[in-house]
Order: sequence, then structure tokens, then C-alpha cells
Amino acid sequence: MIKSFNELSKAEVEITKKPIFKYNKAKQQLEQDGELDTLSWVDCLKALYENGAEKVLFEHIPNENGNLLYIDENGCATIKVFVEIDGDRREIYYPLIDGTKNVAIDKATQSDIYNAKQRAFVKCVAVNWGLGISLWKKEQDPDTVVKEQEISLAEQFRALVNDATKACGSVPKMLEHLEGITEKKIKDLIAEAKIIDGITKTLTKVISDDKKPEQK
Repeated sequence: MIKSFNELSKAEVEITKKPIFKYNKAKQQLEQDGELDTLSWVDCLKALYENGAEKVLFEHIPNENGNLLYIDENGCATIKVFVEIDGDRREIYYPLIDGTKNVAIDKATQSDIYNAKQRAFVKCVAVNWGLGISLWKKEQDPDTVVKEQEISLAEQFRALVNDATKACGSVPKMLEHLEGITEKKIKDLIAEAKIIDGITKTLTKVISDDKKPEQK
């Protein structure tokens, strides 16, 4: 018989290190900034059987059209997976991510979907049975490894516009949702966001320097 939630939450699991990335504004690229502890689906499955499980199943739940991807009103893609342990079945939605950011729907591969399925299995087990739950003590999901606060306002806005454009299929269709906002206005807003980023960086440095003790 599978152990209780409290017992499984304290069970030892095989930990895998996963890199954390931050956005380097100067180089305009992601750079590694440490590591996070994660649990692979293989080690999760192995630990379940070691802790009393007799039969473990997990698989995709297709949507009503038979597709594996569920697309929400914002154009974000998720998958739905069920996990069944000794007849106890639970379900979970999980975002389609590549370890650093959301995967664009038009660029999603079978590998992306398969990896999301594995991560969904691990998280569903943690949330419902307790195994590996300690990895979720931090508010940030281990699979969401980009520190969004490190990404500039301009880059966040640009990424949002790009994602919305891909979801809508074209720039004109995306602009239909913005009631009078033109493509030129979008570009102007991005330019203004870059100015704000520059001012923010300068003022942050001023505050930081002001707090430094004076040298005698």
C-alpha cells in the first residue's frame, strides 16, 4: 500500500540539479545564474514503487478535438495529464515550457509536449501524494527558471506583443484587440519602455551608491 501524504512528503528522493537563468540586459541574452533542485520523472516513479505503490499510470488527456494542447483565451498552451496510483486518479494542467520560457504554439514540438508531460507527472504526484513536495517550498516553480524581474520592461512588453501576434496569426489581427492602437504606437511604446529602463537603472544605482558608507 502507498504511504500517506505526510510520510511521502518526508521520503528521500533523487535530486537533479537544473540551471537557473537570468537576462543580461547589456548582452541581450540569458545567462546561467545558479541551479535549482528538481526531481526527474524516472526517479519519481522509482520512489513511488519503493514507498508502497503497486501500480502507477500517467498519460495525456486530449481535449474535445483530440489534440494534446489546450489553448486558453490568452493564447497560452497547456497540457492535461492524469496520474493514477493504485486506482486513485488525479488530474493536472501544466504549461508548455522549455525550461526557460513559454513555448510558442507554432514552434511546439513533440519533444516539448513529452517533456511537459513528464514534469506534469512529477508535480501532480507532489501536490496530491506528497512525494517531492519540498521542492515546491519556494513560490517559483522549478521549471520556471527565468527570473522575470531581471528582464527589462521593454523586453517584457516586446515579448508580450510577439506572443499575442503569434496567437492571433498576424499583427493586424492582434491590433484589432487594442482599439485604435497602431503598429507605430506599439513601436513608440517599446522605445519609451527602453527609456524607462535606462532611468530605472540610473536611479537604482543612485540609491545603491547613496546607501554605501563614506570612506574615511
